[in-house]
Amino acid sequence: MTPTPQRLALAYALVQYRPDPAGLRIKPINLGVLMEFAAANTWAVGLAMRQEIDRAALQGLGELSRMLIAARIDIMKGEVDAALRAAQRPGDVVRILSARNPWSFHVARPETLSIPARDATAAPTIEGIAEKHVLLAFSRAILPARAASQAGTASDTQVRPASDLPAEVPPAWMLPTIFWHLPFGGHG
Repeated sequence: MTPTPQRLALAYALVQYRPDPAGLRIKPINLGVLMEFAAANTWAVGLAMRQEIDRAALQGLGELSRMLIAARIDIMKGEVDAALRAAQRPGDVVRILSARNPWSFHVARPETLSIPARDATAAPTIEGIAEKHVLLAFSRAILPARAASQAGTASDTQVRPASDLPAEVPPAWMLPTIFWHLPFGGHG
């Protein structure tokens, strides 16, 4: 019998819209988070996107950029579908998308969130695992992005807890998460 892992590794990465890859003219817009993990013999990929995008950020964009952001769910679904065709194991989708273009719909370098196995087993479904941890993954992902965008200021050295992110994570911040499920014989 295979021992049950003590922790579940959830790979996640911030999804941003980057009309200017250098970030000199227009700062990236945080759109959501891409998650990937394996549990209960299932390889799961989840995409959680923000419901509302700051109007001030949108005003500085051209019409094409605003149209792309409005279609963000469909665009990212296509990107994930393409990455799944090339992926071979959990974590590959986030890595593949992170290695692609640094502008438009950019997936940041993946990070790993270690989840206690009891948290994973307490959730009745794969979706439940992701829904329980999506806010934590998003808040952890935006902290480095915010620090990079404020480089050179005193605030870039201060790490704020996830509960102190009202501008980035307002109530009802997320559109329904989209999931892809694949059979996986490995261990989560």
